[in-house]
Amino acid sequence: MGPANLDALLGVKMKRVALLLVIGGALAACGRPGEGGSIPAACPSNIDILGISGGFSPNRCSVKKDETRTFTNKDSQLHNASFTSGATPPTTGNLKQNEVSGPIRFNLAGELEYVCSIHPTFMKAIIVVTP
Repeated sequence: MGPANLDALLGVKMKRVALLLVIGGALAACGRPGEGGSIPAACPSNIDILGISGGFSPNRCSVKKDETRTFTNKDSQLHNASFTSGATPPTTGNLKQNEVSGPIRFNLAGELEYVCSIHPTFMKAIIVVTP
């Protein structure tokens, strides 16, 4: 391989490296919530539990660390909001129709998934807790 061919080959490789750096930078800019990524709108003071067909409303929202929210069951069936981590207490307990939970405090920054433990396949949502 002559010097001209080597220069051409290195030019192509440098372009590929530059493209990978640009793509990597763009992905890094997306980040995680709280790290420069997109943070959803603030949760209302009360989150509605709409049942199997409606889930939680809103189904993705944000709170600041150590804030509290309540949940109201708007459905005729028993439902709850149960967190695996980052919330105190970790569940609302089972709520009857129109029953409002006690306050849930969010004490761990990050994305907290929660479910209705009675209907976990159908009822899931996320609260993004910012520092």
